[in-house]
Amino acid sequence: ITLLEFKKRYRALALQYHPDQNHSEDATQIFQNIQEAYQKLLKTLVFLPEKLETQEDTKDKEKERINKISKDQLKHVLKCSLLELYHGMTIRVEHETNSDEYEMVSVLPGTSYNYKIHIKIGSTKHILIVQEIDNGEFSRLNTIHLQKMIGITLKEALIGFIKQTTDLLGRKIPLNCTQKVINPYEPLVIQGKGMPVYKKDLVYGDLYIYFHIDFPVQITPTFKHFLEQTPEIINDTHEF
Repeated sequence: ITLLEFKKRYRALALQYHPDQNHSEDATQIFQNIQEAYQKLLKTLVFLPEKLETQEDTKDKEKERINKISKDQLKHVLKCSLLELYHGMTIRVEHETNSDEYEMVSVLPGTSYNYKIHIKIGSTKHILIVQEIDNGEFSRLNTIHLQKMIGITLKEALIGFIKQTTDLLGRKIPLNCTQKVINPYEPLVIQGKGMPVYKKDLVYGDLYIYFHIDFPVQITPTFKHFLEQTPEIINDTHEF
């Protein structure tokens, strides 16, 4: 398995069992177990190198984009990236046996997962079912909101940090998280950086940023002694 694939699978599991999304009784414990396993495996697994995309791979993807439909196939899955669903796109859909019969299909910005597009090519009716290609970094929280996960150190979680991240379009977003302790179950909401709202111009959802805290595998005896000697600094209201 490659490092990228490993991280994709981790994010999918983490989001599935995140207490904000999963309200089952054991979701919190499962989420913590996933985090612990991720940290251990990240340090012990030997990952395969990532496959470099060749010119032939690009050509194959372009051929797949044509999305040819046979005459007896009434339903077809139209796989789109989040970026394509953000901007919208127009593709040519044609019969496999007769390229003179085709339909230009528009996928509007903000189109949702499993959205059905009805078209007619010649005398045959077809249904295109929109599905998203796994982005790896971003995923939909719902129809209009996006979510991503950022890794931070335990030190950054406790004393804060200033850094930057990017939205789906690659635009830089400054993060100034110095006012409170980071709660891994409480997302940072960046307004207007989500998906466009379907059929509404210049209206966008939000970007929810979750934080994955990288806990140290072990601490030095000196630091352990320091913690043991340090008085409790957090009261029952979880405020300093």
